[in-house]
Amino acid sequence: MQSRRRTALLVCLALLLFPLTLHAASPGDVVITEVAWMGTTANTADEWIELYNNTSSSISLTSWTLNALDGTPSITLTGSIGAYSYYLLERTDDNSVPGIAADKIYTGAAGDGGEQLVLRDSGSTIIDTANQNGSWFAGTTSGRASMSRTDPNGSGTSAGNWHTATTSYTIGLGTPKAANLSVGTSDDWFSLYFTDHLNTVMPDYGPKTMANALIAAIDGATTSIDFAVYGFNGNEELIAALDAAQGRSVTVRGVVDSYEGGFYPYRATEDVVAKIGTVIPDDDDRIMHNKFFVIDNRYVWTGSTNISRPELEAEYYGDLSVLIDSTALAAIYTVEFAEMYGGDFHDEKTDNTTH
Repeated sequence: MQSRRRTALLVCLALLLFPLTLHAASPGDVVITEVAWMGTTANTADEWIELYNNTSSSISLTSWTLNALDGTPSITLTGSIGAYSYYLLERTDDNSVPGIAADKIYTGAAGDGGEQLVLRDSGSTIIDTANQNGSWFAGTTSGRASMSRTDPNGSGTSAGNWHTATTSYTIGLGTPKAANLSVGTSDDWFSLYFTDHLNTVMPDYGPKTMANALIAAIDGATTSIDFAVYGFNGNEELIAALDAAQGRSVTVRGVVDSYEGGFYPYRATEDVVAKIGTVIPDDDDRIMHNKFFVIDNRYVWTGSTNISRPELEAEYYGDLSVLIDSTALAAIYTVEFAEMYGGDFHDEKTDNTTH
């Protein structure tokens, strides 16, 4: 009897000192964040799926299921997923993502034409759903780029909350067992990288030399502003300058990159489109990565700098830009811009400019 009491006391003491952190999940606690339905550049059968834990506690996945509505794949999960951590499922063997160990090996191919994936807990409660019946929201066989969830707290059945991955890993494009670069707002990942991984002070945001030069040129515009950029991430002062220019009857036109379905890689691009209205998206599965402004058919602003907070406002990445006063150069860039503004991008354009 005394031995049993002593054991019970030790168990109680252990629970007090080392409380169990596993807890029952609610819908949205664990979500499907990435689906490599197209396989990899090494093997199209090397499919993989990633889950993410949105909570501050570990969650047991024992007897959970991840199934496609058509019955394949049909996966029973095991183990647990740590707080704010990822769980990687690899098809057939552990070779789908070289260098990263799978948390679960499964069988069954996802259809290239589209699937709806449903994650259920051990009691068959639906915890998350990814995609809808019909074609995949995102992802492409070109470069074997995964379908990546933009906001892990947003709906998995909304096409606007998915995008095609652009980050390279060893045999494709995606971020297996790591944060998607477009999770949350486009600059959230940048802040998290510094605070969580580098443990350093965030750079000081706000217009500096490069941004101020561009804003001053826009403020001085009297007739026209044409721009071709990947997108807009933050840079409220720059966006306000474009809006003000249009307000004083300057013709403002632009082209930006866009994923199929209308999702912009940089969130603030939506503000520019809403305010300016004359922005043409390049919405195929290739990146439109130009970085130039042509102002009053006289000034050209260009360089390696994206219109993003880390690059243009923080001047953190060491990018460069140059503002050139040259009507001849402005004319050349205008020809290039006109093709894209007319809807021709990449190899649809002709080689018709002076080099």
